[in-house]
Amino acid sequence: SQTATGEEHTGEQETTGSDAGNDAAYRDEEKDPDTGAVNPQEENVSLKSSKDTAKPEETLKTENAPRLMGGVGATRSVQDDIRSISFDKSSAVPGDKVSVTVELNSVINSDDLYLDLINGDKEGFVSLEKASDGKYKGSRKIDNTWMNGKWSVSGIRYFDRDVWEYVSLDLTGAALPAFTVSGSLEDNEAPVIKSLKFDKAEYSVGDTVRVTLEAEDISGLSDAWIEVVSEKKSSNDRHDWREIYLIKTSEKTFQGEIKTNDRWLNGAYKVSNVFVKDKIENFAWYGDYGDTILPAYAKSFFNIKNSSENYDKLKIKSVKLDKSVVSPGDILKIIVEPMAGKPDISKIEVHIAEKNTDYYEDAGDYSTNTVIIVPDENGSFTKSIPINNGFKNGAYNIEGIYAYGDDGNYYYYTRSNSSLLDNAEFTVTNSNGEESAPRIKYVKYDKDIYMPEETVIISAELVDGGNKADHIDIGLGGISEGQGGGNELFGEVRLFPDNNGVYKGDYKLPDRQTIGGWTDMWHLLRATVSAGNDVRNYEFKQRWQGDNTVNFETDYFSIDTSTASNAVRELKLSDNLLVLNKGGNKKLTYVVQPDTATDKTVTWSSSNTGVAKVDQNGNVTAVNHGTAVITAKTVNGKTAECEVRVNFIDVANPKDWYYKPVYWAAEKG
Repeated sequence: SQTATGEEHTGEQETTGSDAGNDAAYRDEEKDPDTGAVNPQEENVSLKSSKDTAKPEETLKTENAPRLMGGVGATRSVQDDIRSISFDKSSAVPGDKVSVTVELNSVINSDDLYLDLINGDKEGFVSLEKASDGKYKGSRKIDNTWMNGKWSVSGIRYFDRDVWEYVSLDLTGAALPAFTVSGSLEDNEAPVIKSLKFDKAEYSVGDTVRVTLEAEDISGLSDAWIEVVSEKKSSNDRHDWREIYLIKTSEKTFQGEIKTNDRWLNGAYKVSNVFVKDKIENFAWYGDYGDTILPAYAKSFFNIKNSSENYDKLKIKSVKLDKSVVSPGDILKIIVEPMAGKPDISKIEVHIAEKNTDYYEDAGDYSTNTVIIVPDENGSFTKSIPINNGFKNGAYNIEGIYAYGDDGNYYYYTRSNSSLLDNAEFTVTNSNGEESAPRIKYVKYDKDIYMPEETVIISAELVDGGNKADHIDIGLGGISEGQGGGNELFGEVRLFPDNNGVYKGDYKLPDRQTIGGWTDMWHLLRATVSAGNDVRNYEFKQRWQGDNTVNFETDYFSIDTSTASNAVRELKLSDNLLVLNKGGNKKLTYVVQPDTATDKTVTWSSSNTGVAKVDQNGNVTAVNHGTAVITAKTVNGKTAECEVRVNFIDVANPKDWYYKPVYWAAEKG
């Protein structure tokens, strides 16, 4: 909510969850606000029991829509819709993938089908994609949430966009196959929390708060986070809350940490929420907003002292534009000046809208008119925006600006609540307002699952192929199923074409704490094709808006945090500077944090082997006069550097010198 000028927020995400026993197959379905139609995501999710499942004999009636349709839709009156239904196997165990093919006798207006399954009182579905006219294929991976026994086809449905409702195909005369699951743990229970502890009872500003959570689950633990909240309120009448995202350090233990700063409030902080998930998506959520009351042993407290409770390092002094009138081909520069000389701002979001429109109602959180500004090498916040025909003629405003800190806090200003943006306006002229750049054929990622801080390789092609666009800009972000299904724009990637007409770029994922709860699915939230002054904009729309495909082929990927805790978070060398004589040597050593990191190995390199060499054991040898930088790098990309200065010695025995060689001598040669 935006209720006060420059009000401090911590970026709280509205969170929802389901009871551990609820059917996770339903958690990816959302209803259209007008029609009530249910639109499931095309995602493989766990199958779990439902509290209001219809009886098997009722579900099999083709005149009624299966329960998974949410009671919406109608059965086609045409008989014998189904030519054939086939599974690739008749039996499966956890870890297997069951593939299904459905052939129809007629063509329907849908690229997707949903094949419903039933096993006693348990239900689920398989998403199928169109392979050709009348033919659909899909698969599901069997995990330990599946009930053992026979799984039979109970219905087939699709979403008809012409009438905006689900339609069930007629199963009359169709052979309904089945497959049998065995060896499943039938685990539909959430993890059980055993303990939660902080490493200290009191912290000063600048200290790191460390927490350990112990839990148990038959299928193994995957993910966890906690929330702590201040007992008192800040000057703007808000409690301060912080989320601490945990990493798994053993089969039963999670650990996490967060560094305190002057935006923390003095006094007591208590645990307000705890979330823990197992490897097959069962989760428990305890606390103020969770499904279950926080256990007494988890209601831990700690105190903060010596905080100035000052948010000035997130505040903005001014927002300026270098032009007031622009046309396609011009560059508009946005200059944001923080209030503090050395701000704690990691990124700034600028929200642009046509004058007399409401950005927050009309554009959405991931609009193409959201501009992300990160500090340059001088610590300045500026962004140059190319004006193209995607802008309509007329006046534009900066409607809002959000300054984010590394700790998740943000301070924001909007035009309605602050005079800071009164003069942040510009007018576009001579634009044809048309989106005529080439269309995107697909956007793909090199993998399906990544670790925090890993690099995602992104590729795309245009419908007609070739290098007909200068570049494609991708706005990349996450969607949090466990926390309300919202979207968060994390960063921007520019893709450039190679010689084969494939546009490529890469994006380094944030660390575990920054990713937060946005782990379930990552995807593009927006895309812009630029060809000279011509553009074409795409925006990801929420499922209830009816189109989450952005009109071209694109996939999701997920972030695996189950072993992220075992990655190196910090690397330090024994020396930051070495001064050696020619021919001298010194061994560099290093330490990593956390000590529980699985792979602590590093690779060594020199920026100038003509000055100093280093072997893979960290042994540095001075080769000749000059300066070089020795770099150590971990497997997950953490680096540390040491500068090496080599003095030139032109006598056989350095003891013949009347004074000890110094760097001045090296500079003079």
